[in-house]
Amino acid sequence: MDKHFHQFISQIDKDIKGIIWLTSGPIKSHLPYFSELNYLFDGLISHSLKEFPNNQTGIFFTNNFKEKFFLIHFDNQNGFDQINEKLNQILTSKESKIAIIHSSPVLEKMILKDFPSIQLKTFD
Repeated sequence: MDKHFHQFISQIDKDIKGIIWLTSGPIKSHLPYFSELNYLFDGLISHSLKEFPNNQTGIFFTNNFKEKFFLIHFDNQNGFDQINEKLNQILTSKESKIAIIHSSPVLEKMILKDFPSIQLKTFD
């Protein structure tokens, strides 16, 4: 495992309730952060790729520090109109901390409009 892998994993602490992952296309194993996310989700993402190879978006759940932990994947070519609807269904507290991989100012503005108390941690 490389340095980047360990740096990312070490920053996903108990306060982060989930991750939003933006890509330009469907989930593929060669994408940046795939290995790290697949590790955090106990291989669930690679298993999903085998079962549903053309999946454009996905929601995955696991536990992190004995708490429910989510990953929402969005293909940013399709937009993220449903992001706040999905967050409403998943989050148990509007004061959560969420990580965003490959964020955009538009996405952050959309989230903070409906969830002003949420903390965003971004990764490029």
